[in-house]
Amino acid sequence: MPSSELGRGRYVAFAVAGIFATLTVSLQTRLATRVALARETEDLSLLPAAERAPLLSLGFDGAVADILWAKLLVDFGTHLAEKRRFTAVRQGIETLLALEPGSDRVFRFVDTLVLFQAKKGTEDDARYVRTILERGLDAEPTNAKRWTSYAQYLGYLGPSFLTDEQDISDWQRRAGEAFTRALELGAAVDDTRAAAALFGRAGAVEAERAYLERAYALASDDDKPALEARLAKLSASTMVERVRGHDKALDDERAATFPGVGATVYRLLRARDRHDCDAPRQWSAPRCLE
Repeated sequence: MPSSELGRGRYVAFAVAGIFATLTVSLQTRLATRVALARETEDLSLLPAAERAPLLSLGFDGAVADILWAKLLVDFGTHLAEKRRFTAVRQGIETLLALEPGSDRVFRFVDTLVLFQAKKGTEDDARYVRTILERGLDAEPTNAKRWTSYAQYLGYLGPSFLTDEQDISDWQRRAGEAFTRALELGAAVDDTRAAAALFGRAGAVEAERAYLERAYALASDDDKPALEARLAKLSASTMVERVRGHDKALDDERAATFPGVGATVYRLLRARDRHDCDAPRQWSAPRCLE
């Protein structure tokens, strides 16, 4: 073979090799990007559907649940170390609850497993945790500890993931009701004291009063003075609001009928006799504010 043809053959071979090398690097880069994206967005779970788990356990529900729980914790820690979302966590929780409907460990740690991953939980995650906690209440409706944990979640942690103010207020009111239920089931007054503040934040005055009265009836002598002070403050606040409401109603009526007349003069004009609640010295009597 002439040397010129041999030289051309070498150049062709080098060109082909260069093209293949370039294509290989390009394909590897794209493949690596897709693999990284897949690892970032979704996990491949090998767990069976939750409803089939009891059948596949062959009667060893407790033993299989122990294994799945250990695997769930390991997977959670692995994803946390790799800074990836653990998207299969819900399937793991559902499978465990299918094997152990009253699983205390799931209800104790579900908020951590779902909300405190490498990336912050979403509002949908917060609502999912609430549904799981409510399933725990359905499984053991007289468990005071579960009612307390449920109330703490609805009152503080859960609302931090919500955006609608009305939703937050509704959750906090429900938290107060759950604390009240926990108190009725035997929880300590100190463990449920937050109910008063939560009811107050939600504007549920009567619910707050009902809780304080129940707590007072069940409280020890050492706890009673603080509850008495809170009840007295609530009663005084309620009276002030009623007086303000009465004032506003009279002022609105005066503005609509005699806008040029002062408030005191208008009350004098409205007075019929000294027993009437509209009389100057009677309008603010407690019986006139009903």
